Amino acid sequence: MVLEWKAPIGARLFDVVAGRDTDQVYVAADDCVLVLAGSDIAARIPVGPDTKRLILGDDEAFLYVPGYDGSVRIITTADHTVTTIYGSPSTAEVVSPSGRHLYTAHMATSRESFESLISATAADGTSITTVAIENYATGMDLSPDGDHLYVATSRLSSYTQYFPGSITVIDTAQHDVVDIIAVPLSPDTVTVSPDGSRVLVTHYDTNSISAIDVETREVTSMRLPDAPLSAAVTPDGTGVYVIGMQSLVAVDFPTKIAEIIPAGEMPRQMKFSRDGALACVTDLASSAVVVLDTITNSVISAVQLDGHPEAVALSGDDELLYVADYWGGTLSAISIASVVRDAEAA
Repeated sequence: MVLEWKAPIGARLFDVVAGRDTDQVYVAADDCVLVLAGSDIAARIPVGPDTKRLILGDDEAFLYVPGYDGSVRIITTADHTVTTIYGSPSTAEVVSPSGRHLYTAHMATSRESFESLISATAADGTSITTVAIENYATGMDLSPDGDHLYVATSRLSSYTQYFPGSITVIDTAQHDVVDIIAVPLSPDTVTVSPDGSRVLVTHYDTNSISAIDVETREVTSMRLPDAPLSAAVTPDGTGVYVIGMQSLVAVDFPTKIAEIIPAGEMPRQMKFSRDGALACVTDLASSAVVVLDTITNSVISAVQLDGHPEAVALSGDDELLYVADYWGGTLSAISIASVVRDAEAA
């Protein structure tokens, strides 16, 4: 059976994450985080309104819940205690590989200059440091070892439509800026490859993506069919995909070929299996989840769901795909093995 279960939550669902070593699933609802064990709600943790996203540390000891109002709730997953920190709204957030440090980017303007502040906060809510960088920070990601933080910035100006861009590199041990790499106009999101050798930068305003070779600092850019929302890299680092406003594409930088994959008209989130052989993509337009073979970039199956599937998470054993319906307020669990088996039998 493809659809294992469907749990009615009764509220808007903003995000979902799943533990790799447990069967627990965390769902961001209107004013709380729900903890599910199977299809049953095991706990309801109040966090207030305006949840932006969920970030589960790799060790799964802490769940970070940044809000659009500038607050961050840090949930200890063992006992569901909540530590709240307050600040100005963040433009980007990322958690260290250890799961013990949260980095957030904030605007800091004055009449004399425009800069951003990168804040580092410990899992217990203690402020570690704040690093001031030039220009407006739009996105950021960490190297796999957590030693370097890559921040996309734009130099805002009232005289140009698109803004000069750069990637600011911060040493997370010394809390210093160690490099600034120029990139094409209007950088947006940042994604570091799993081996740390490449930094991918999307440019929403110019329908393009750039790749930075970390060792040589060489920047390669290419055009895309439409405006990119985010980039994703397979676990082995060989496949690069870009989710756009109305397309999903596989990009190859040496040939600068962007292959459009028929994954729907409004793809929104993408998750890979642990071996990278499969990818699951939600398509908001068709209310479906598309399962892809990443070796051939072909569609294995499209699982039709009701409502508005958007956020997704894979269970630690790759057996279940959890799909959150934003407006419908339901969480569905799809059996990946059943999807593949039914496709092979068809």
